[in-house]
Amino acid sequence: MDVAFNGWIFTATATQSVSGTNGGITLRKSTDNGLTWQTFDSYFPANIRYQNIDLVVAGSDTNALTVYFAAVNYNIATGV
Repeated sequence: MDVAFNGWIFTATATQSVSGTNGGITLRKSTDNGLTWQTFDSYFPANIRYQNIDLVVAGSDTNALTVYFAAVNYNIATGV
């Protein structure tokens, strides 16, 4: 989780399918102190599970905010 200069909150969370065979990342933001959340991007590739997600928001203008995130991915099919 990170908070932009204007108070907007950003999160990156790992998601997993019900069967546990697919995982993904969902990126969300809240502009009202966490009362409501909007998904603005997501990734859900087959046979991948994401771990250790980190997120940083940069910028000093609402039109130029940039969200950077990094995660370690684990290939469920190969075990690597």
